[in-house]
Amino acid sequence: MFSYYEGQSVLHRMNPVLKLAGTGLSMIILTFSFDPFVPLALLVIILLVSLTLGKVPLAAMAKGLMPFMILAFGFFMMQVAFPRDAGGDIAFRISRLIIYQESVVRGSALGLRVLAYAAYALLFVATTDPTALLLSLMQQTRLSPKYGYSILAAYRFFPLYQSEFTSLKEAHQVRGFSEKRSLKGKFEKLRRYAIPLLAQAIRKAERVAVAMEARGFTGEYDRTYYKIIEVRPIDWVLAIGLTSLVPLLIFVMHYFGLLLVWDGSLFF
Repeated sequence: MFSYYEGQSVLHRMNPVLKLAGTGLSMIILTFSFDPFVPLALLVIILLVSLTLGKVPLAAMAKGLMPFMILAFGFFMMQVAFPRDAGGDIAFRISRLIIYQESVVRGSALGLRVLAYAAYALLFVATTDPTALLLSLMQQTRLSPKYGYSILAAYRFFPLYQSEFTSLKEAHQVRGFSEKRSLKGKFEKLRRYAIPLLAQAIRKAERVAVAMEARGFTGEYDRTYYKIIEVRPIDWVLAIGLTSLVPLLIFVMHYFGLLLVWDGSLFF
């Protein structure tokens, strides 16, 4: 979940900043829709786009969406089991529990919106190289190289920390440390692993800082890059397409009379 899926698709070659802007604006616009039809249609379209334009298998997308399905089901059940206003048309009964149509619609809208947000995020992460994203942020949005390269260096350390955690765990097992299942045992386990990992992180951070200074890195904007991230016309077309997808769906649902907008339910 939330890992880069290497490939050479259209979305993989798209400018990362424009892709981020397109997906971000689409997610913001989606918040103005309170019906289940727009996020449902959007979810299907995103999965198709990930398969065709992103070359990301549906199995990988479905695996990433599984935790969010549990969260979406929780939102749905909260709205159904604890309706805001008891009344209106009854959808069905389960013993003494009465399920109203408004609660079903409201819960479906919240749950599907969570899945649509997650699908957008998964599609972006799966088709965006983190290195290209940071380089694009520094080149197109003028992000300070001081922060950009620091984030990039920290990101590169994650695989090392995972391997070091595995080595620590195996070393403790060889030395006969038993992992207790009590709360005290979990805190003790956290202390045994956290202190060595933190010490290794500090040492690596100092070495990276010295290496960057030795190579003349000053963090200034006026610098050269080993890889130039360009903004092509096709990138603008794809960004406009991503951004206009949700407004187009809202217009279609409004035309067919299926659109629901905000009615103040969050505050009143």
